[in-house]
Amino acid sequence: EVVAREEAGRESVRLVRRIEALPPAHGVSPRPAGSGLESARLRAALSGAIEHTLRSQVDDPRDPMRGGLYVFYDLDARTYRTSHWIWAWGPSAGLLLEARKRSELATRFAPDRLLAAAQAIGEATLRTVATGATHSARGIPISRWDRSPKFDFGHELAITPCDAAFLAAWTWVPLEEATGDRKWRAASETLIVALDRLMTEFPIPPQNYWPDYGRWDDKVIDEAGFGVEFFAGMHRLGGEARMRDL
Repeated sequence: EVVAREEAGRESVRLVRRIEALPPAHGVSPRPAGSGLESARLRAALSGAIEHTLRSQVDDPRDPMRGGLYVFYDLDARTYRTSHWIWAWGPSAGLLLEARKRSELATRFAPDRLLAAAQAIGEATLRTVATGATHSARGIPISRWDRSPKFDFGHELAITPCDAAFLAAWTWVPLEEATGDRKWRAASETLIVALDRLMTEFPIPPQNYWPDYGRWDDKVIDEAGFGVEFFAGMHRLGGEARMRDL
């Protein structure tokens, strides 16, 4: 069991690791033939990546991460693991949304199926957004349950602004483009407000918020730069000068 504790009256979250081996839900493509970057080889590799992504989706309706993804497959244990590394789901949602535009993939992957899988990932991220007018990280989705032997339970909940922006750039922005559903824009705008607030309140936007302790980091690391993709995506959608400035 992985238990994330939240104190001071905050909600508690409980995750249970899935330990049984899961059979593939889709056919498995043969290993790509040929060599180098031949187009047929790249298409075969892309099909394999899509198949793995679809097989990795959490489909247990009782799982709090339902609709999200297991981040890796454990070959030794023959099971999927780590559904709690939420920010890493973003590029997978982007992959599915981009793949549905490719006619050469339509015979193997129905575009509606790819869109539904991407939307399920997006819905799972929305359920993690911190809410409440006084929440220090309000408007920001959970990044991950960080793991370390030094933690009491092996894992601790982390909310990371740059991870949230990266996730939104790959998930919420393209889902709005694909569906026109305003809930993705609403989530994005709420996140923009949160990020703008942090850039105003702190000399340097902090890397992480730790709900177990109610504190922000006093540091930032270089990967914070990839959150800028979100501002670029929002500028692409609306052309607002403010997004360019952020």
